[in-house]
Amino acid sequence: MFTRDIEIERLKAEYQSLRSAQDSILEMMNVTALTQIRMEESIARLEEAVSANQAALAALLDHFEIPPKPAMGFRTEENE
Repeated sequence: MFTRDIEIERLKAEYQSLRSAQDSILEMMNVTALTQIRMEESIARLEEAVSANQAALAALLDHFEIPPKPAMGFRTEENE
């Protein structure tokens, strides 16, 4: 009878340990998901800001009649 009680206590401890590890993993997954959502929102805001800046720059270039810079990068036969 006494050994059965010890076995039950061991099983309880194992279960609690496993459950605690699973809870920790799920909590980390939730934090990771929330971080990813916030990063995606930040990227969307940054894209909007960049688009607004590009539009403002294009308007300035048009206003002051500044020709656009030539494209940068490697020249190909199509570009020449």
